Amino acid sequence: MSDITVALNERVVKALFASARDRFSFAKSDSADYGPFSAGYDIALHLERGEVDLRPGVVHVEELDVVWDTLDAWVGIDIPTIALIPRICLLWVPIKGCVWSIGPVTLFEDDPDIKPTIDLSFLVSEVTFDARPDLRFTPNPARPAGVSDLTAHEGGTPHHWELYLDPDAVDLDIVDIADTVGDLLEDAIVGALEALLSPLPDWLVDLLLAPFGALIDIVRWALDLPDDIGEWLLDILGTDFDLWKIVAGAIADAIASEFPLYAVETPYPVQKAEGALLPVLVPIDALDVGIDDTELTLTADFGA
Repeated sequence: MSDITVALNERVVKALFASARDRFSFAKSDSADYGPFSAGYDIALHLERGEVDLRPGVVHVEELDVVWDTLDAWVGIDIPTIALIPRICLLWVPIKGCVWSIGPVTLFEDDPDIKPTIDLSFLVSEVTFDARPDLRFTPNPARPAGVSDLTAHEGGTPHHWELYLDPDAVDLDIVDIADTVGDLLEDAIVGALEALLSPLPDWLVDLLLAPFGALIDIVRWALDLPDDIGEWLLDILGTDFDLWKIVAGAIADAIASEFPLYAVETPYPVQKAEGALLPVLVPIDALDVGIDDTELTLTADFGA
């Protein structure tokens, strides 16, 4: 027979979820080389808001905002070297050979020649998932070995049953703004190229750009980049790096294993210490959880 039932209404569950949500943060960096160009990212994020709805058997969460504290994407571009002037000998001396020469003069000798970084932290991202309750007995790592349950209770180091939410799948929705991303990346590339070419005289820059018409066309020609450069970059982040899956997985793992929604001390203190009387602790034989449209209930069966 059940000895005690704890009922948490939806308002309480929302408050408990908000407490767990506010403890979450995540950061990661990665990069990869693609031959003539390289790419990478640096991210840091936390969660805000979110609508919590109790449904039979599950907790439904939607409109949980992913706030990008940092979402920097960078592209390293190795433009093929351009030889402007070959080595020219101005003075040849018999036996010694060339003693005075100019050149060669080349452009784009570095690798990468430019490495523009764009800030994508303005991206709007939301998380949606259904989570089932998961009860786990969790030994307290701070509890000294060999102490009694009473000593652990009085010392604040008891074991617990902990209630986690285990998401079936976390859906991370990235708002599709490839055009905006593309414009930012093009502006970043143009700015980097302008800085690279700034030491050259204007007439030489005009001569270099004449076959292309624009700075970005140099990069498109050199690397054969697609016209939709924003979609290209988002595809690299989402497909090559699996960035969105990594973030969704980190959120799911944290909710399922790092931040318990609720904890029940075991043995359970059914009576507090009063005066010379010691607290009464009762072992929990079984603990069950149920969810309906209005509340989440924990039902405990106590042992002798």
